[in-house]
Amino acid sequence: MVRLQTDLQELERAQGGAIWGHVWLQTSNCSFPEEHWWDVIVPVVTWWSSALAKVAHGVILMDSHHFLDGPFRVDLSLSPENRNIMKVDLVEMGTKGETLIDSTEEDATALLRDTIVVGKELVAACEKRGWADREVANLFAAIQATEEVLLKRDRS
Repeated sequence: MVRLQTDLQELERAQGGAIWGHVWLQTSNCSFPEEHWWDVIVPVVTWWSSALAKVAHGVILMDSHHFLDGPFRVDLSLSPENRNIMKVDLVEMGTKGETLIDSTEEDATALLRDTIVVGKELVAACEKRGWADREVANLFAAIQATEEVLLKRDRS
């Protein structure tokens, strides 16, 4: 089990315009990087949505991304045995090398659906605060693309 988690009650906008908030991945074994991780939330959720959509649709075989604050990376890939299963590796990159914190598999369709909900909630929270900037527009576009991939998966 893996789910993207956010806490939209404490969003903050920096002077430069970046939107900060709590965002993390929750698995059966851990919170990654940790529960209520504070990061630049809109780019993190945008990347997660875009990466899931591209890997689930087969546009790319694998994608890796770093949380923007800290030495933490997420690797996404489809299972070679079952193209409906997304493999998620959670990695901490330290001075002595990489440590695999957790590796889990999840139904790709469930991940897409969950991400769409989280992304729409974040867009709405930003718009409610009057923060409808380019980053929020990029997130909105990523969520729309994720919905298109989900529709294609549901039809096949």
